[in-house]
Amino acid sequence: MSSRAVGFVVAATWLLSAGLAGAAERRPVVAALDWQRDASAEGCLEATALVGEVEARLKRPVFGPRERADVVVKLRWSRRSDGAFVASIELRSGDGQLVGTRELAAPAEHCSALDESVQLAIALMVDITADELPEPAPRTVPPPPPPRTPIQLPPKTPAPRQPWHFQAAALATAALGLLPAAAGGVRLSLGIDPPTFWTTEIDFTFWPSRSDPDVSAGARFRLATFGLYLCPIRGGSARTRGWLCVGQEVGQLEVTGFGFDRNEERHRLSYDLGLRARFSQRVAGPIGLMAGLQALFPLSRDEFVAREADTAHREVFQRPIVAGGAELGLQVEF
Repeated sequence: MSSRAVGFVVAATWLLSAGLAGAAERRPVVAALDWQRDASAEGCLEATALVGEVEARLKRPVFGPRERADVVVKLRWSRRSDGAFVASIELRSGDGQLVGTRELAAPAEHCSALDESVQLAIALMVDITADELPEPAPRTVPPPPPPRTPIQLPPKTPAPRQPWHFQAAALATAALGLLPAAAGGVRLSLGIDPPTFWTTEIDFTFWPSRSDPDVSAGARFRLATFGLYLCPIRGGSARTRGWLCVGQEVGQLEVTGFGFDRNEERHRLSYDLGLRARFSQRVAGPIGLMAGLQALFPLSRDEFVAREADTAHREVFQRPIVAGGAELGLQVEF
């Protein structure tokens, strides 16, 4: 073999070995996941789901066992005292060097508001090759940790895994203007709280028979109503909350005369527009106290009159332009 051919073979062998070595250095890193979650961060993304989402984003296997990993991703879920969920992420090389950190926070009602951001942050952190990792640092001189980069998400960040919530309440209520004089009643209320819309409340209220106590002949009034309210304004924390609702109430008013020669019974449909504010304070577990104030604007204002012996007419009752009420009771959230 000529010297030129020998030189060509040597050069080709060197280029091939250099290329293989370079390819080995440019291979994507294998990561191990160290996943932790505080008790206060219930509902945050599970490790298995996180691994699947990151690998789907990068379209390749990313995570493997600790013993053959090039890097370790440490993820810790927690919740601050102000209610915000926090995801703290550290990326360390196989020898323990800190490569980078991220801290994401979301002042949301559910931890899934952080899902997309955490998946993207980890995907970007592990989308590197082996040659991009830092050289092992001397054991005697630990490198300074890189500065944290806190990222605060907007409060209205969507939380795709946030479940629906429901509130059931039994309330004692009192009102002025719905029936003659002040009246007391019982209200059952169901609140439906979807993750991406206003709270909706459905009420059923029963007002027992009520009459003017100062007359010997008059009428007794009994009212049952069905209410539907939307609550666009909400505020407070997980334990103490307040909300403002607008809605409508439809009811049946039953009127029965007494003390006359001929006592008649009438049924009338009532229709009111409503505005109310409610407040709740959690006491133990899902049980809490609820209080509220309400204003009703009657759109049906029938006048009820009695005919006296001299054929004169006396007004028994007519609902005013505005009626008001208050309520207090127990609430259960589930």
